[in-house]
Amino acid sequence: MEFGHADNETAGCALVSTLSETPETRFYRGVRTADHRPVLLKTPRYDGPNSGAVPAIQREYHILLHLKGIGGICRVLELGYHRNLPVLIMDDPGGGVLADSAHSDLELDRILDFGAQVAGILDGIHGRGIVHGDLSPANLLVNPDEDAVFLFNFGAAVCPESVFPAGKTRRAKAHPAYLSPEATGRMDCVPDGRSDFYSLGVILYELLTGNRPFKAADPTELFYAHIARQPISPLQPSVGIRGTSVPPAVSDLVLKLMAKSPEDRYRTGAGIRTDLEK
Repeated sequence: MEFGHADNETAGCALVSTLSETPETRFYRGVRTADHRPVLLKTPRYDGPNSGAVPAIQREYHILLHLKGIGGICRVLELGYHRNLPVLIMDDPGGGVLADSAHSDLELDRILDFGAQVAGILDGIHGRGIVHGDLSPANLLVNPDEDAVFLFNFGAAVCPESVFPAGKTRRAKAHPAYLSPEATGRMDCVPDGRSDFYSLGVILYELLTGNRPFKAADPTELFYAHIARQPISPLQPSVGIRGTSVPPAVSDLVLKLMAKSPEDRYRTGAGIRTDLEK
């Protein structure tokens, strides 16, 4: 049975709407009954005893506790339970998932501001030893009223042993369209924070051109593209630029983020943010 399928209330929260979902988990918008606070809830998608999402949600709770105080993160409130299954409860900053508007006609200044905010968030989480591991439009909330971006869904995150022992549970699978070459598992290289920078480059490429740099019918083809194929420059009209041309400096920045070797990318999120704000 799908978790929450027949329930209007979960872990002391009234469910309002479904925000997004993965093969194993689902995000809801809701209201915490005790204080009428708007919240986000992450639940296992299925309530079977073999659901891999159960330990993964418990792991994510510890990661979010470790990240408390960093701006741009959906702040964790508590780990609740419903029918003995964990429910991750977080602040809801409002806005919508970027995936719902990734192909809208966004102005260049907004795209650059968006990228700078994400780079700043990544700088904060990397400073605490966390790699998000699944940076994609599906895991970013954009609140246009406050012109703010928020990162959520740390199910695929890499974290230090001190936060959560590596052997206790497996990480969730990341979206293959935004994976760095080293995150495909097909290279002799352990992903670090620069892997998130590659994913940010793919997102910016998509926002600037209206298309992802690589298209493929299955994940294996995408893995090969990330590892071996060079993206077409955003400056090329054939890419599908929307209405306005991409400045050469912005194109260079995006391609640097998407360099095949981590050594050729930016070293810090602060450096990316500085260049995007120039």
